[in-house]
Amino acid sequence: MIFADSSALAKKYLDEIGSDFIRSVSQLHVSSLAHVECTSALWKRYREKTLSLEDVRELAALLDADWLKAENAFRVYAVTEEVVALACIFAGKYQLRAYDAVQLAQASIIQKRESRSVWFLSFDKKLNKAAQREGFIVIGSVRSIHSQGMY
Repeated sequence: MIFADSSALAKKYLDEIGSDFIRSVSQLHVSSLAHVECTSALWKRYREKTLSLEDVRELAALLDADWLKAENAFRVYAVTEEVVALACIFAGKYQLRAYDAVQLAQASIIQKRESRSVWFLSFDKKLNKAAQREGFIVIGSVRSIHSQGMY
């Protein structure tokens, strides 16, 4: 099972290093907040003038369509009070930004409840370091994807 944070999910819609791997995964496990974070990342590209208005609208529509049929592309987990409480701990313990702490907390709770290991997929170095400290196998670069024999 692969839990993807928003930095990884965005690569499904943007052509970047690692995008081919993300697109090859049949189902990503994600936090419900990834929808807004990924949408925001797409619009950031428009503000930075690396995506046209037409392109960002098209990519945002693809994300929205995937989200509506989430059982096919994603397994979405709601952010609960339990997730928020653990995220508060991680924010202090690892000095993470709020949404990064929520992503890590979400993955931690999923791993606790599932009977199989959860691989943590992110392209954020600080978040990956925290995930490793929490015992996750971290996929955080193209090199790590290849070294794990995943692509």
